[in-house]
Amino acid sequence: MKTWKIRSSNHAAARLLADALKLPLPLARILAGRGYATPEQASAFLYAEMKDLSRPFMMPNLGAAVETIGEALAQHKKIAIYGDYDVDGICASTLMREVFSWLGTEVRVYIPSRLKEGYGMNAGALDHLLAEGIELVITVDNGIASAALIKEYTAKGLTFVVTDHHQLPPELPDCIVVNPLMAPSFLEAYRRLCGCGTAYFLAMGLLIRLAPSLYDEDHRRALLDLVAVATVADMVPLVDDNRILVREGLRLINEKPRPGLAALIALMCGDETVKASDIAFRIAPCINACGRLDETQDALALFAAQPEGDVQLLAEQVRDYNEERKDMERRITKEAVAQFEEVTGRMHCAVAVGENWHPGVIGIVASRLVEQFHCPSIVLTTTSDKPGVYTGSARSVPGFHLYEGLAAVSENVLQFGGHEMAAGLSVAEENIEGFKSAFAEVTAAYEEEISDNVLWIDDVITIDDANAALEEALRLIEPCGCENPEPLFALEHMWRFGHRAVGSEGDHLQLQFKDGSGEVVPAIAFRQGQYVFSDKHRYDFAFHIHEHCFRGFCGVQLQVTDIMPSWQAEEPAVMRTFMASGANYLDAGALNGIADRPRFYTKLRGVSFDDRQERIAQLREGSALSLLREPNNPADANAIACFTEDGEKLGYLSRSMAAQLAPLMDLGAGYRAEVSQITGEEKQHRGVNILVQSEMAEAEAVTAHNGSEELSVLSQEALVDLLTDAFVEDGELLPIQQAAIANILDQHQDTAVIMPTGRGKSLIYQIAAGVLARRDKKMTLVISPLKALIQDQYLSLRDHLSALGYCIYKGNGDLSAAERDELRSAMAAEKVDILLLTPEFFVRHQALFQLQAVRIGQIVIDEAHHMLDKRPAYKQMRALKSKYSSAVWTYLTATVPATEAQAFQEIISGAGLYIDDHIRYNLHIIDARHTEKKLVYLYRLFMHPEKTICYVNSRKQAFALSQRLREILPYTLRPLVGYYHGGLPGEARRAIETAFKEGDIRLLFATTAFGEGVHISDIRNVVLYHPCFSVEAFNQLAGRCARDGEDGRIHLLYSEKDLALNEMIIGDRAPSRETLGKMYQLLKAAAKPHDYVLSVASDDLEESLCALAEGFTKQQWRQALTIFEELDFLRVQHSDTQTTIIIEKAPAHRALTESAAFLEGTSEARALSQFEKIAFVKDTNALESIVRSALRPANWHGREVKP
Repeated sequence: MKTWKIRSSNHAAARLLADALKLPLPLARILAGRGYATPEQASAFLYAEMKDLSRPFMMPNLGAAVETIGEALAQHKKIAIYGDYDVDGICASTLMREVFSWLGTEVRVYIPSRLKEGYGMNAGALDHLLAEGIELVITVDNGIASAALIKEYTAKGLTFVVTDHHQLPPELPDCIVVNPLMAPSFLEAYRRLCGCGTAYFLAMGLLIRLAPSLYDEDHRRALLDLVAVATVADMVPLVDDNRILVREGLRLINEKPRPGLAALIALMCGDETVKASDIAFRIAPCINACGRLDETQDALALFAAQPEGDVQLLAEQVRDYNEERKDMERRITKEAVAQFEEVTGRMHCAVAVGENWHPGVIGIVASRLVEQFHCPSIVLTTTSDKPGVYTGSARSVPGFHLYEGLAAVSENVLQFGGHEMAAGLSVAEENIEGFKSAFAEVTAAYEEEISDNVLWIDDVITIDDANAALEEALRLIEPCGCENPEPLFALEHMWRFGHRAVGSEGDHLQLQFKDGSGEVVPAIAFRQGQYVFSDKHRYDFAFHIHEHCFRGFCGVQLQVTDIMPSWQAEEPAVMRTFMASGANYLDAGALNGIADRPRFYTKLRGVSFDDRQERIAQLREGSALSLLREPNNPADANAIACFTEDGEKLGYLSRSMAAQLAPLMDLGAGYRAEVSQITGEEKQHRGVNILVQSEMAEAEAVTAHNGSEELSVLSQEALVDLLTDAFVEDGELLPIQQAAIANILDQHQDTAVIMPTGRGKSLIYQIAAGVLARRDKKMTLVISPLKALIQDQYLSLRDHLSALGYCIYKGNGDLSAAERDELRSAMAAEKVDILLLTPEFFVRHQALFQLQAVRIGQIVIDEAHHMLDKRPAYKQMRALKSKYSSAVWTYLTATVPATEAQAFQEIISGAGLYIDDHIRYNLHIIDARHTEKKLVYLYRLFMHPEKTICYVNSRKQAFALSQRLREILPYTLRPLVGYYHGGLPGEARRAIETAFKEGDIRLLFATTAFGEGVHISDIRNVVLYHPCFSVEAFNQLAGRCARDGEDGRIHLLYSEKDLALNEMIIGDRAPSRETLGKMYQLLKAAAKPHDYVLSVASDDLEESLCALAEGFTKQQWRQALTIFEELDFLRVQHSDTQTTIIIEKAPAHRALTESAAFLEGTSEARALSQFEKIAFVKDTNALESIVRSALRPANWHGREVKP
């Protein structure tokens, strides 16, 4: 399936072009989208003439080539033109033969046999030419890769002039070489020529120097039909010189074609005006067929200026060669495709190997494989005259340079040549498997570049726009081809159109649309006769606009190239995958984040079917296993099967785990597995526990380790710059940020910073922490008031700093006993660089932190005004400061009420104070509270081409709203809508973040997980769809708007009705005393029959707990277990795949307030209550003042900061 992408266009420039050049607006948009944005640029492109062609002698070595040829003519030396058997080579050979005839000399034209000699010069051919008395060999469209052969035969008396346009090899031939790729970059027009185009410039040079009287307009134009045919056929870019040459050549072909070409055109095109597309798809294949079937002499004879014999019979013969070629091609393509029937998943390349396939058609077969599999494709075959050698043709896709790819595996290849998109090669029989493996490895490295099968749409128009006036105007863009494609348009949301299969076998689809006046607009879709339409859907069509003449009547016809249901949004693979599988990540429970873990244990399911028990009996601990996707599994589209090394199936990952990993595997992520334990052997019902390891995570860990070592030797200045670039898109810090960072790092002084939200307070501690970790091997503790803020910062820091080797951890009451043990081990091993904590966790685990006091370099109090709270943990923290005297204490806040000024000064006593007086007058509150039709509001907002982020309060809402908005948008706009939340795998989060930053997503539905630590300056709209959970959250989210200083708007879209969702979420995070009591009694009752022990598969833990009684959510059970474990009411033990809950039969009496998790929950409930007090005030000026500036006493002044 193709991905449709709309070329971006400067609409203002398009309107200017339309007015200045009197062009239809769709054409103007196409020109602007292709880079011709000014009237001058567009005119130069549309109206270029022969006088604008580059001058021949500006091409490197062309003068020397003319001089050498002139000397040979003067000395009456025999000259041979050594050509090639494709269209380019045949046309170039014909062109040179014709020019030499004008100069009064007959030359020998030699075209090697494709089947017997292959591409390029060979010793046998040169021996023949020597025997004929040839002294000068001029190559056309070949020779650049024949350095050794030229050296050998130069010693035997031959002189060579090489003209070629193919890729320059490391060693050039030791002779005169004329190759457009040798031209400097400022002569770009030269660098795009084909072989015949290169020969044309040499021919013009010969006329200028050797026969000036022939260098007139008639002779300059007489050869352009050959140049046009060759240029189009060789698929070189139709811009610059090539565009001029082809357009003038087409004029000649339509006005006065050479006799043989005229006869072939009459057979293949009738009396229609010949376009570049006719050359490409009708004429060129016939000429190429001659070379493929070793009948090049017929092509040479047909193209002669004065052909001998009956040109009609000759043209018919050439046409018949093409029909024979087509039959061969269809048969071989079918056989080649069959070799890949067993392949599932993404193919990085296709290498088909056959016996005695006709070498003349394998290049076309390679092209057919590219069309079907969208990857670099190679077709190799044996020939009777070269036993033990496979000869092949290769074709590529955009994003993979074929010549360079073959060069990378050259040790497995006998010889190769070509360019970016096409190549020829030969491989020894014994090297076939090695070549296939090596080439697959090379192409796999380019997976991202070649993964998208993109159909570029130039413009979306209406059926009324597709009229005769536009069709006529589009002719200005012709000739169309490589890098100047024929304009492709899209119609969207079409329905009630006529359609029927046509053609002798019903292969094609005829369509009829009606314009606004009721007139029928016909369309044809070739090879889509079997397309099935549904009356329930509208459809989108990609099409070209052509003139179609029938029985003397001419009108517009649409040539449809692709059809897509309107509801089917297409976009880059990562976004497409996670839009389709978004439901998998809404509440993964214990499996949340498993896709980002480098390794984990699990139990295989389905091990009792078939003869799997016997297979398991043969396994041993450590046995290597493989995990493979089964996307077509009828029971589960996410199925991931586990196999032994011998390919025998053992079972499956659990459905819930597969849902987490399958989307990543479909994108190319790899996982290795091994047996960790065989269970149940004594009961003869064996189970298998496995260890799964992420190949991507392992690679990232190696990269991170290397990055960590590299950072440790950087200077402080270089490290600060590197860390700044990791977070800030323009790589610049504010003067106040620089000063505060310097105070922490250089003065080692406590630092207090008061800055408006959105100005970058967090950057200060983040960059200081990064330097302290590498320079001094010190750890930074970051204490935030809310778990939600910690989670957001944790994800952000991990996404931005893990690749640089930094180790980020978090500590709050939600950590399980195992996770707390992991944190203790990491701290003991000095593997923690930044640790994010709630105040309760910090206070409760003082024994742990005081052991590490010497290694703590910075303690950050985020939202430091909470130090004034009555919250017990903050009170205790103030008393703990003396225990950490070696650490710098960094206080960050946007709020210091005047009434609390003295108390706050006491807290930050001795700290350097930095105050940012900046007022963000560019931020404006838009009061849309109580809006009934929120989606309509967002739809209208989306239609403004500005970045918008809509914050919601749950993962489910972020996903659901993005889907609902997409459903009512035209497909072309749907990829501009995305969603983001912390439950997505890291790869998805990073891809979405980048897409939003670069403008590929315009409206993003997100939880608060998006934006923390992400500095995107041009967000114009922040929409608060639900009320925030705290004043801090409101400040944080609003502050992410318009950081570039341009106008930004914060839209309040919530209402009192939305408070129920907030209260439900907080209720899950902070179960009440009564709810916790009921849950504890349920656990005891369930465990009592088993001696107060519950044991369950880890993957099924939360489902099993929810099954104990209705009315309790997974989140509540997670929180309850954490609280009970903190209070020593129970212990939770994890083995590889089992979770065991051991309930204390007679626990000691403990107060709930002794649980950090419980206290954190009540703090969140209190924070929500505080926000509710200001969320619905009538006067929004108070809210506006919160987001515009930092709140601090008027008489406070910070340290002077020099700009």
